[in-house]
Amino acid sequence: NKQKLIQELQDDADKEKEILQQQLREKEQLVQKTRKEAAQEGDTQKSFVQDMANEMQLLKDNEQFVDKMLKSKYSSELAAELERSDCFYMKTPGTLDRGVLKKCGMPLKMAVFGEDNRGNLVNHEVDQWVTNWECRIFGSDMEQHGHTNLQGSYPNFDKDHAFRKFEGKFTTVREEDETIPGQTFSMNGRTLKAPDIEYSALFVKEIRRRFGRKADSILRHLMNACNLFEVSGGSVSGYSMPKILWDSHRDAPMKPEDKTKLLMKCVRKPSQDDVDKEKQMKQMLQNQLQKKQSELQRLRDLLALRVDKEKQMLQHQLQKKQS
Repeated sequence: NKQKLIQELQDDADKEKEILQQQLREKEQLVQKTRKEAAQEGDTQKSFVQDMANEMQLLKDNEQFVDKMLKSKYSSELAAELERSDCFYMKTPGTLDRGVLKKCGMPLKMAVFGEDNRGNLVNHEVDQWVTNWECRIFGSDMEQHGHTNLQGSYPNFDKDHAFRKFEGKFTTVREEDETIPGQTFSMNGRTLKAPDIEYSALFVKEIRRRFGRKADSILRHLMNACNLFEVSGGSVSGYSMPKILWDSHRDAPMKPEDKTKLLMKCVRKPSQDDVDKEKQMKQMLQNQLQKKQSELQRLRDLLALRVDKEKQMLQHQLQKKQS
């Protein structure tokens, strides 16, 4: 009886061992399957991101090509078309829209005519502090642009003091004075500390004191002008100022499709060479459109496949939990 009992216990142990081994094999298979699916999903995601990056670069290249054609080959035609337009014009990034500032409650006197020290008739801006702000946005010497000894009725504007920057872009208004502690560093075996950086909110406080609720619109307009100047290159050389095509209705840069339409209007009586180039450009745009549509369809198919896989995985997990 004792040997029989021992044999039964041994058989039960063997059965339990077999069950555990089977469960272990199932777990290993599940892990391998999950890793394989994760690798496939990672490849799909990587391909999706790469396709999106290629598409964005293609659109950027097209817009740069249209800009180059408008500003070089068809510059005179562009000037005529912009003069006839009621919403498009060439804008210098960093300049402030006096009309917008007046709507915000600023009592601006736009200009007054007079003579300079040589007797020449010139257009003097009465509210010189607005020009002061623009010069601060450009980060250039005011004498470089003919503005000397501009005395404003506001505290000096400094974009780095008025706004906080995040990842190269001004994002928030600095409402209070701030002190950024200087970083410590080592030199020749000594630990040194850089000076603290002081930021003043005096300009922001003065704008809020004078204009109340409308101060937000004024400060936002200033911050947008600073960001637009930074995006356009953020540099000024002498009288050389960058120019961009602007949509006054949207208060934003012209859309690529509007630039393309404007380019088509500028092409009046083209030569045969220009006709051929236009056909090539149209064909290129059509090919790019077809490619974009096919890529979009492929991305939709990939997305649908990914959703189906996730549904199947969730169903499998649900069934497993129920069992």
